[in-house]
Amino acid sequence: MMRPAARTKLASCIVTLVPVLAVTGCTTTATLAPNVARSKQTVMPVVNGEATFVEPGLLAHVMLRAGFTSEEILEHGPGVAEALATSGAAQVRQGKAVSALMAIQSGQLIVTSLERGTFVVPLRAPGSSG
Repeated sequence: MMRPAARTKLASCIVTLVPVLAVTGCTTTATLAPNVARSKQTVMPVVNGEATFVEPGLLAHVMLRAGFTSEEILEHGPGVAEALATSGAAQVRQGKAVSALMAIQSGQLIVTSLERGTFVVPLRAPGSSG
């Protein structure tokens, strides 16, 4: 049997914890919902620290070389370009598998794809010739 003082403290703790747990549960559910939706995206930015604009023509060439079809380039290309420009790297998913990773490192675009392996493409500054 519990002493009355201990029972009062236990009841006080329960009364305090129940609303906190209820609010935390609601907050956690609201926080997880965007993550679940985000995981369904086919292109995910990956923070790399070398965010750089990649010319659309060069990016299309790189994606073709990585094994993407023209339709896949039209579908994923804008997301890849945005991820490279804002985060410095991009992950392209097809279903549950990562089909390609692209990252900018030391002025080069490093590409790894399931179909074609790994290759490196030098980047030019926008507006430069050659």
